[in-house]
Amino acid sequence: MQIINDYNKRPDAANRSVIALGNFDGVHKGHAKLINTTVNIARESNIPSAVMTFEPHPINVFKPEIKNYRLTDKEQKASLLEGLGIDYLYAVNFNKEFAAITAEDFIEKILLEKLQASHIVTGYDFIFGHNKGGNADMMERYSKTHGFGYTKVAAVGDEQRFSSTRVRSALKNGDLKEVSSILGKNYKLSGVVVKGENRGKSMGFPTINVDMGEYLRPKRGVYAVRVIIGGENEILRGVANLGVKPTFNGSEEVLEVHIFDFDRDVYGKTAEIEFLSYIREERKFQDASELVVQIKQDCIDAKK
Repeated sequence: MQIINDYNKRPDAANRSVIALGNFDGVHKGHAKLINTTVNIARESNIPSAVMTFEPHPINVFKPEIKNYRLTDKEQKASLLEGLGIDYLYAVNFNKEFAAITAEDFIEKILLEKLQASHIVTGYDFIFGHNKGGNADMMERYSKTHGFGYTKVAAVGDEQRFSSTRVRSALKNGDLKEVSSILGKNYKLSGVVVKGENRGKSMGFPTINVDMGEYLRPKRGVYAVRVIIGGENEILRGVANLGVKPTFNGSEEVLEVHIFDFDRDVYGKTAEIEFLSYIREERKFQDASELVVQIKQDCIDAKK
């Protein structure tokens, strides 16, 4: 898959693509259906498949006060989309200037003139253009008057439709079964290993501290996790604590991971953390010795 950060410089090989539009944060089952539809249409016509997504997430432009919102960073999202068979990824720089483009100009000047799209695929609830001036119905009308194909993908779900909003809510509640049922996979995040206070090592449980960047913060507490360091093939098991370390009167939210049978210096490397199960809520202990007793039990629970 080729990533194109400037659609004005797209390669000629991307001409006449089938293009899926959306944020695709989390790349959940509903997104997967939309992407699979895009890939299938492209393959049937022997033309390229593409996705247009937006960086940063539009909410960072419209509501900059909202922090830590993302389910996937741009690298993780790109990897997931590539795994679904997409040929080209347009990572559009979403800023106030781009947000000011009217829905009409988005279709005519960007999708048709610049990208020369042959077919567009969106979700049934896709909204676009300045002041949310465009939607799926408008795209369908334009496809008939401007001579391009259009497919509107219906909602996918169980009792409720699958959505990134549902994933965020489930993560905030520590409901990893719900998260996995929507994503079709376990939830993962990636971040750089940064220096901590080395308190865990002094208690016999060395940890890595992972910078969570713009990722949504799941419910505070203790999790069973799998870990991959620096893109290596080795999959490690561990127990993670997300919280403020109340036993030590902490205030900054930190993701600390104790990896079983592991004590290497990995500062500066990227760690991928896969959340397997929620073990317990974070709580304050009387002292470090009482915390150590609980950590030992957490490790036993995480290994089950």
